[in-house]
Amino acid sequence: IRAFQPLAPQPGPPLQRRCDIQQPTRIAHPELRHRLFRVGDVDPPFVKHPCVKFVANAKIKGDWKLIGMVKKISDFDPKKKHHPRNPPFTTVTLKDGGTTSESIWAWSGDTLMDLDKYHALKMQLKKIGDTDFLFFESGNFSTRHKPGWEPQWFVMKRP
Repeated sequence: IRAFQPLAPQPGPPLQRRCDIQQPTRIAHPELRHRLFRVGDVDPPFVKHPCVKFVANAKIKGDWKLIGMVKKISDFDPKKKHHPRNPPFTTVTLKDGGTTSESIWAWSGDTLMDLDKYHALKMQLKKIGDTDFLFFESGNFSTRHKPGWEPQWFVMKRP
């Protein structure tokens, strides 16, 4: 019986780690594809990836309460009631390291990620008077939407 002989190292440059980012599981229209979450887009404690780092955003960190939904951010009027349809949560806390109070949600920079549906939702902070409002896309990306479709925005404010 012949003994196992390990292969000798090959000459040349050292091997570099390559980022193997998987394709999204749900494909939308090409103009929306950049918004879909892909494995490795964040680095909170429960999702490790060697090529991507968490980006802190102190302005949006903290507790938020959902107050409504609008078609466009410019349509928002804090004096009117905006009833949200099918909200993913009513309150959320954006914590250090990209975690949230909801186990299937993560965040980094200006992006809120739904780890269940593999969506990366754009967030935008807007100050009206003395109140901070945080807007994030509603998601619902699908190939059934026509080109040019834009998601609605959920509206949150600090409690």
